[in-house]
Amino acid sequence: MVARGECGDKNVRVYAFYLPGKGIRAFFNAEFPEYILQHAVGIGLIRRGERDELVKALES
Repeated sequence: MVARGECGDKNVRVYAFYLPGKGIRAFFNAEFPEYILQHAVGIGLIRRGERDELVKALES
């Protein structure tokens, strides 16, 4: 899920993922840890495990 909103005077994006065994994890402004990138590769969402590739897939 991608959500957009305002926090004070800043626009922010929140990316939320459901990970089996870990539950829901949310990240602000595409600051993804490596395990999120690897999960996205593992489920076939992206190919290379790169942050920009994941953002593009989620935003489209």
